Amino acid sequence: MNVSRDTLEDQLQNYEARLGGLKSFIKELNARAEEYGTDREHFEQDLFEAEHNVEFYGSEVARLKAEISKLGDKPTPAPDEPGKPRTSKKGVGALVVGLLAGALVAIGLKSRRGGKGSSGAE
Repeated sequence: MNVSRDTLEDQLQNYEARLGGLKSFIKELNARAEEYGTDREHFEQDLFEAEHNVEFYGSEVARLKAEISKLGDKPTPAPDEPGKPRTSKKGVGALVVGLLAGALVAIGLKSRRGGKGSSGAE
């Protein structure tokens, strides 16, 4: 099967965004668990799954970069603008995913603690 450079670059951007989001999730999960004193057994399965996914996406990113490099150094022009190289949109998606993951982890940890971090004025 002959896969186009555009397809490979799109997959690469997608996988890099997922990889960045997973790394942010792991960092935030560990930070919030430490901050709230959460026992590892409460989040160990989520951490294991996220670390496994980091390994998968990391190897896929490396594979895609190798495939793209075999195709040559010239970027493929965008279909709507001949002669102009494609621009990357990565980064924003990973940031959003990381922030959302951190917020969800913090909410989950706080609800497990039963609101012990609140001021008690409830």
